Amino acid sequence: MDKEINSTLKNKNILVITENYAFGGLETHLGSKIKFLSKNGYNIFLVVGTTFYDENLPHKFCERIYTGFDFSANLSSKQTEKLINQLLKIIKEHEIDIIDAHPFFSVLPAFFSAYLANIPFVYTMHGPASIMDGYGIFTEWLMKFVVLEHASLINNVSPETSYLVKNFVKNSNSKVFRNAVDLDEFYPTNHNNTAFEKCCVVSRLDNAKVSGIKEFLKIAADTNIIKVDIYGNGPEYFSLKSWIEETIDKAKLTVELKGYTLDVKNVLKDYSIVAGMGRVVLEAAAMDIPVILVGYDGVKGLLNQELIENASFANISGRGITNIDSTFLLNQLNNLAVDATSYRLSGWVDQHANLARVWSEYSTHLQTLECNYSDLVFDIYQCFTSCCSEGSYLYDENLMQQIRSTLRSSKYLGTNAYRYIYDFDFRSIMYTISVKQDSTENIVKQHVDLSTDRILSQLDYFKNVCLEKERELNLSKKEVEELRKQNFELRALTNSLNLSHDTANKNITELQAQNQTFKADLIDLLKAKVKLEEEIKLSNMKITTLESNLLNSIKAEKQVEEKITDQILHIAKLEKEVASSLNLYNEVKENEVAKDIQIAKLESTIEYLSQEKSDLERQFLGNMSLITNLKTRLSIILKEKLELKQYIDIQNSQVKHLERKVFDFEQKQIEAHDLVKSLESELQSKDSEIAQYKVYYEERNLFGIIKDKAYKVISNK
Repeated sequence: MDKEINSTLKNKNILVITENYAFGGLETHLGSKIKFLSKNGYNIFLVVGTTFYDENLPHKFCERIYTGFDFSANLSSKQTEKLINQLLKIIKEHEIDIIDAHPFFSVLPAFFSAYLANIPFVYTMHGPASIMDGYGIFTEWLMKFVVLEHASLINNVSPETSYLVKNFVKNSNSKVFRNAVDLDEFYPTNHNNTAFEKCCVVSRLDNAKVSGIKEFLKIAADTNIIKVDIYGNGPEYFSLKSWIEETIDKAKLTVELKGYTLDVKNVLKDYSIVAGMGRVVLEAAAMDIPVILVGYDGVKGLLNQELIENASFANISGRGITNIDSTFLLNQLNNLAVDATSYRLSGWVDQHANLARVWSEYSTHLQTLECNYSDLVFDIYQCFTSCCSEGSYLYDENLMQQIRSTLRSSKYLGTNAYRYIYDFDFRSIMYTISVKQDSTENIVKQHVDLSTDRILSQLDYFKNVCLEKERELNLSKKEVEELRKQNFELRALTNSLNLSHDTANKNITELQAQNQTFKADLIDLLKAKVKLEEEIKLSNMKITTLESNLLNSIKAEKQVEEKITDQILHIAKLEKEVASSLNLYNEVKENEVAKDIQIAKLESTIEYLSQEKSDLERQFLGNMSLITNLKTRLSIILKEKLELKQYIDIQNSQVKHLERKVFDFEQKQIEAHDLVKSLESELQSKDSEIAQYKVYYEERNLFGIIKDKAYKVISNK
């Protein structure tokens, strides 16, 4: 396993706890997160419940994987305590720094384990179901008022869950880290097929998702889609297969169930269009494959920039988006065949769902986390350990009664924790009504008894509260004064922000004017650069011509020198012949009478040779003059070449100067753009701060009114 060593990590050893690890978006989300964190220096340990698929577990990126943990809704308080002790043993053995928990019934044991070990607790909200509404009234109370409120970080995969938990979590403890895609694995490929007739669906086949898939198949049969392959598995596999055989007309649409696949990337690239929800939408969009969003209750449409932006609020699940019919989808497919540009969404994925960027920000935030310790959490855990009932803790009345007594104890009297009792009592009553419906009289009796106890307890509480009434009223007055002061500061801040806004607009206008000036200067610089480049090109051509002439001259000079050498050798040869002739002449002189004819011939030969020697000497002098002229011309050419090189160097220097000016201009443009963005961001931040002040002021005013009314009611009693 390739892992970068990062010695700066504080929270380095992470224990990931999840109830299931089979197939689906949760598993893909976990796998990509574990892979990224492991490669960036973290040590990942994984605890999984009894439902898992071993081939899909990230063995390569985990230091150790524990499986078979009984995260069940049927556990008693004692069994839950035993499970927590098992987790504490793992935490101690591997010196765990952070617990990262995922739904569903694995959350509470993971939460208590983190608190007992005094380490940060992170809970990842994959969707609305992660709040665990519908899993029992007691479970809902534990999740909202204990787990969510005391978690170190609520990791929301979409803004939807962040909105759902805002009443139970501090803003600083709730962050959105979207589902993201590894763009090194999923990237655009060439799609030349414009028929868009072959489609694939990638989804888990459970009761929740099969309804939407059926609606898609019925609509697809009335469009130009002729084949749909479904990749996935689940409890509804065979029922979906039977429904397809009975309902879908094969003459209109061919549907084939392909089963589960681990190689999603290579599956997607074989299709011209993809249908589904959640993560597969992001993966296909990253590859620039058009995607049809299929929600839980029907088809939402072919995704473009606007629709995917709206769908991303709810993790691209289709929640909150209107269904479409076959006519609407057919029109979208026809538009897609004409121009697919607006349906290629790799740019949007790169901007909003880039895995490297999302998990880098997540990693940075992990290093700031600390345990959000509270005595209340520890006391509730003590209720679990002291309860000996054998039934499920979710419906354990003894456990509920112990928690109720803890919340009503003097330790929490007058604290924020005391407000939990009202919600807890209400949920206990609702539990009693929902679980015990054998007899109306029994329900009424228990309801009256419980209400009587609650009223008596509240009266005791109000008596104690009345003793501290004067102190609280004084505090309220101080709070009102502080609110008035804050209101005055808010108004001053508003005026200051308005002034800053005007100044920012003025700065933006000036920057835009400078930008226009910079653009004009840039155009002039570019024109000058082009002109200089043309001059340099002509100079280079001249240099090339001169160099060619120089080479020709040098070649001619060498030829003349060779010719002169040959002539000198020839003259030497003639001189030898003349000497020989003279010797012969002297010999002939001695015998003049006999050799008159021969002497005449020799004299004639000597005269001819002398004449030829004179001609050769004149020719030699001419060649020497030509060499001198060639050398002079060569010197002139070399001088011109040096001057041209100096001119070119000057021009190159001017070009570099112009390039530096262009670069400086571009930097100024970037700085101006950054300044504009910074000013806009500051304005948005100030607007948000004003809104928060207003909300806070209104809430505090409302709280004061409620307190006054409560005091009047108590006084009247």
